[in-house]
Amino acid sequence: MWRWPVDAVVEPRRPGSGARVVRVLLWQREAAGAPWLFGVPRATEVAMLSLPGPSLENIPEVHRPPLSSPPGDRVLWGTSAVRDGGWTYVFGV
Repeated sequence: MWRWPVDAVVEPRRPGSGARVVRVLLWQREAAGAPWLFGVPRATEVAMLSLPGPSLENIPEVHRPPLSSPPGDRVLWGTSAVRDGGWTYVFGV
């Protein structure tokens, strides 16, 4: 298993907090044969890094599609993330 970083956002640690963190969206992948040259998608994770630093705090898994689903039908979140006001919108493929 390995991770592929896809997008990152800097956000308040909690709503209204002055402390900030970097959240890096990751795709968890596993080695596979053709046509999966970059590995079979397994899950989406978010690495949280504290600022200033940065130092890694944790990497929770936020979405795991059923392994019974065909790899080409699985949604991996994090292709893009957009901050708007107090919200972060995360898109996937």
